[in-house]
Amino acid sequence: MNSKIIIILLAITALVTPVRADYYVNISGANQWAQIDSQTIIVYRYSRPICLVKVYGYIYSTSEIRFLDDTISNFDKMLVDREVVDIREVKRL
Repeated sequence: MNSKIIIILLAITALVTPVRADYYVNISGANQWAQIDSQTIIVYRYSRPICLVKVYGYIYSTSEIRFLDDTISNFDKMLVDREVVDIREVKRL
């Protein structure tokens, strides 16, 4: 009986405990980016890399990149050449 209660409490705790969102990245002040491949860029604040961004779509070396918010995470949206593109993955550097 006690083991069932403990298992239930652990399950509830796992569901309500906030997950550390390492993929949330503050990109305010970001002013540069560099293309890694057609779906991956590195975002810079001045000369310091902030994060790696992978998208569902294509990014060209001549693309115009715009983020819709100062904080980005997985599955957010961004603008690439004035088209809405889904962000697949964000990784803090």
